[in-house]
Amino acid sequence: MGYGNEAFMTRPQVLYAARRGAALKADAPDHALVEGGGSADLVFLTGNPLTDLAVRETPAAVISAVQFIGQDELLALREGAALYAQSLPKG
Repeated sequence: MGYGNEAFMTRPQVLYAARRGAALKADAPDHALVEGGGSADLVFLTGNPLTDLAVRETPAAVISAVQFIGQDELLALREGAALYAQSLPKG
């Protein structure tokens, strides 16, 4: 998967677009903020996304809504989502 051409976007800009930029585009300005008192979901990566954006594709674990989701469960969720996507009508 491509993440943007470094000729016009730096890796930090790509990460911003994927996080904060997506929240703004979705008209959710209170999401993806890093500030005190906010809630947070955590994504545990096996590498540094500033040097290798591909590490975002296979996180080691996620904490979301106070629930720990390990890598095996993440893979199962991904497979389930792919099967669901294949069942949708094309077009």
